[in-house]
Amino acid sequence: MVSTALHYMTLLYLIERNNLMIKYYYPDGTHCYRALHTAHAVFTNEDGKLIARAERPDRNGMYEFEILGFELVPTGVRCT
Repeated sequence: MVSTALHYMTLLYLIERNNLMIKYYYPDGTHCYRALHTAHAVFTNEDGKLIARAERPDRNGMYEFEILGFELVPTGVRCT
């Protein structure tokens, strides 16, 4: 129970400090990292596929793309 509380407190701290990235996993086996503040939603569409909605890199609206999954990772940490 203590470790869950510590993980939660660490996550809140990282969110407050804007020190988290979102790592999206694509169906083709690749991945990408995006700033957490650009993520808008993750949902399942009517076909049962997992879809992410994020802000476009040029900040000109949102776009949607299929993903296999995602995780929140601290900035500056190399993930494999």
